[in-house]
Amino acid sequence: MTHPPRRNSPHRRRRIHHNHFPYVRFATVLAVSKRSPFSPSLLLRGDWLTEAGFLPHCRVRITVHAQRLVIEPLLGVGMRTPCE
Repeated sequence: MTHPPRRNSPHRRRRIHHNHFPYVRFATVLAVSKRSPFSPSLLLRGDWLTEAGFLPHCRVRITVHAQRLVIEPLLGVGMRTPCE
């Protein structure tokens, strides 16, 4: 059984500020048991979202392709909380 790295582990990734785009982030699709049997869930959080232009309460558009998601901020007239 593999355990996650400890907080002070040398294998834990350090916070890196990116100043150029694009760059790659990794996440894991989780299984949430709110539906039967399980529903996939993807949680995105961190300062890198702000660096990419996604502010709290910003609405987004998610375009779904086979094995690909494109997430873009919704910008336009009438938006209460623009992302820029």
